[in-house]
Amino acid sequence: MIVALLPGMDGTGILFAPFVSQLPRHVQALTFSYPTDVPFSYEQLSDRLLGELPKGKPYVIVAESYSGPIALELATRPPVDLRAIVLVASFAARPLGFLGVCLASLPLTTAFRIRPPRWMLRWLLMESATPPEFVATVQKTILKIRPGVLAARTKEALTVDRRDVVRACPVRIVCLTADRDRLLGARARDLVSQRVEAVTISAPHFLLQCAPKAAVDVMSKLGLFDIAEA
Repeated sequence: MIVALLPGMDGTGILFAPFVSQLPRHVQALTFSYPTDVPFSYEQLSDRLLGELPKGKPYVIVAESYSGPIALELATRPPVDLRAIVLVASFAARPLGFLGVCLASLPLTTAFRIRPPRWMLRWLLMESATPPEFVATVQKTILKIRPGVLAARTKEALTVDRRDVVRACPVRIVCLTADRDRLLGARARDLVSQRVEAVTISAPHFLLQCAPKAAVDVMSKLGLFDIAEA
């Protein structure tokens, strides 16, 4: 069984380590990363990933935050072996609503040139109990990405709309939301519908990093790691 991991805004895949360490032994993690110096669009990233997804073995896509729209796009033209997509603290459309659309019109590149203070990262994405070593890792990871790339990703994420895909998605959709998500808040639960299996976990926005065991336990109970080959 393969779990294809699509990263959050950083796009590196580095921050999946806590989650991967909790996966059952029979589950193989395939972590994807995005260019750090080129601002690929959602469509371009989807095209890029399509040819790199597993072939000949069943797999599930786990998409974190920023990558939710990519997973939904891939699900509209799925290879035969894709069994489900799991959206983690993610969204299908305009995660901050009208405010986000307004923010997208601002010169965000300038903002991303500023080194993010650890207190802000901890408050917005993590929690007070998060080890300082991991907070430092997050800070260093963000600095690996060019400010213009982060700005482009942010602008597209704030204005994207994949709600039509949610309604027509041909594969199973599971949505894991965090009850202490200060970044997305309640809007992360807007995907809830008859087409989506939604589970709320006690965690901040960095759900897979701060509550990796809880996430793995939920996915196990939902049978996502026990999908046999067709």
